[in-house]
Amino acid sequence: MSGFINALAFAVLLVGCAVGPFKDDRLDDALALGNAAGMKSSWINTGSFSLLAQTRINQPGLPIRVYIEGDGFAYVTRGQPSIDPSPINPVALRLAAVDTSANIAWVARPCQYVMLAQIQDDCPLQYWTSHRMAPEVVEALGAALSKIANGGKIELVGYSGGGAAAVLLAARRSDVINVRTVAGNLDLEAFARHHRLAPMRYSLDASSVADRVSHLPQLHFVGAKDEIVPPELQYNFIKRVGEAGKSVTVASADHQKGWGEAWPGLLQRHFPTKH
Repeated sequence: MSGFINALAFAVLLVGCAVGPFKDDRLDDALALGNAAGMKSSWINTGSFSLLAQTRINQPGLPIRVYIEGDGFAYVTRGQPSIDPSPINPVALRLAAVDTSANIAWVARPCQYVMLAQIQDDCPLQYWTSHRMAPEVVEALGAALSKIANGGKIELVGYSGGGAAAVLLAARRSDVINVRTVAGNLDLEAFARHHRLAPMRYSLDASSVADRVSHLPQLHFVGAKDEIVPPELQYNFIKRVGEAGKSVTVASADHQKGWGEAWPGLLQRHFPTKH
């Protein structure tokens, strides 16, 4: 029983969301946010999941920067999963919305927004709790990337659990040219050890593929005030990825707050270069 409780606590700490009152128009809010940034929305059927995407392509043929959303509203309380993981505060979408690059896309995680859109009546709860980074989840996100990129090159940006997804996807693909993560959980083992929690056995760990992305330029942004994924939890991943990766601590940010304001400046940070 204690292991089960630990697993639940682990899942709670992983969420990139707020707990508290929220409006039921989360889908409308997300679409309005994307629309205000000139993005067009669509549903991508990956076979296993339908994923909400929003895109703005102004210069076809150039690389597209794809943002992957965080874990969303996974839990109402420490031991009570939510009935719908659609984000209350879609941080990755907010980052995409302030990105003025020519080609931008944002992808929600499996089960997010689908019930609100009545695309399906239900989505297995495991995909926003114990299996949120299961192989089939990463495969579905990969299928969405392929449809969005349409043979072009991809820059990946992942927030929170979406940061882990970005690394896992980069390790599987030849079309990714760089990776940025924001408050990314890149070492599940270190995370569990730090918080004295049971490991998430059914989810893939980004740290296990560090050597397979060591050829890619990477920037990993962490908030100095982040108590969920503090900066020290990236040390092992950065060490394993070598000269290609760099961790950047943002003094004004915690796990959720401070990123939107800082993001335009953080996008100007140069990737590390191998010597």
